[in-house]
Amino acid sequence: MADLVRRDSQASDIRVFNGPDGYQYRWRPSNNASNDIVLQDQHGNIIAFYRPIRPQRYNLGDVYGELHFCRSAGAGVVMHPPLMDTVTVTAMLYRFVITFGL
Repeated sequence: MADLVRRDSQASDIRVFNGPDGYQYRWRPSNNASNDIVLQDQHGNIIAFYRPIRPQRYNLGDVYGELHFCRSAGAGVVMHPPLMDTVTVTAMLYRFVITFGL
């Protein structure tokens, strides 16, 4: 799992991972007012983002954020199953390591 959230040499709050397609992707905080966390592809295109929300309680559990996929961004492959699964897992891992300063 540590390979999915490697520190980037640019900043301590940026994490990188190699996707199933062999390209490098990176999670980083955005500069907008809603405190989004964005996922960039190897060209710097934002292909997904995580937006924290006010906690909501549902029958299946509590929801603390929304993961959005940008379907047409970059090469348009973020919606394909191997990469989509990796994005979901790395989003959770990124939030964990940033929260606990790992």
